Amino acid sequence: MSRAFYLNLAVDNLKKNARTIIPYILTSVLTTMMLYMVVSLANNPNLNEMLGAMTLTQMLGFGVVIIEIFAFIFLFYTHSFLIKRRQKEFALFSILGMEKKHLARVLFYETAITLFVSLALGIGLGILFDKAMFLIIAKMIGADIILGFYFSFISMRQCVLVIGLIYVLIYFYSMIRIHISSPIELLHSSHMGEKEPKAKWVLSII
Repeated sequence: MSRAFYLNLAVDNLKKNARTIIPYILTSVLTTMMLYMVVSLANNPNLNEMLGAMTLTQMLGFGVVIIEIFAFIFLFYTHSFLIKRRQKEFALFSILGMEKKHLARVLFYETAITLFVSLALGIGLGILFDKAMFLIIAKMIGADIILGFYFSFISMRQCVLVIGLIYVLIYFYSMIRIHISSPIELLHSSHMGEKEPKAKWVLSII
């Protein structure tokens, strides 16, 4: 089977599952946008002209770490729920003769398409709203700064690295779940509910 076959199958799968895929992509896009904006603000050279620039830079740097942790947890959990909803679909592919290595290729293209859309839209929206966010912060602290167009290559690189790494981990996690499950287990797993998460108070306080 050619690459075009797997690519077309991946596109068809995304279209068929649009009702569940689109909210996930929107979540990924917004997360990417927020990451771009905060990293861009933290590295904006005009920030040094503001009162309390050092404190602002430290706060924004802390915000970058929080957004990256949030992105990992939220996207990972959301995609895990999404994969669980599609277990029956994967089982049918297996019953119809598709081997797990073929299913891995389809999932690879699905993940690559979703990642590309998330990065393209997320970074694009981040660039669009970055200036507005900077002006809002400047207004809040009463800084009078003339700001032209600013594009942050550092922000784009960090978005690609962080979101890309999350998607790579999501892909391998999905493949592990599918690899260790038989088609019969996949058919019945869609009827199983998500386990209630246990409270982790120490983690919550941190």
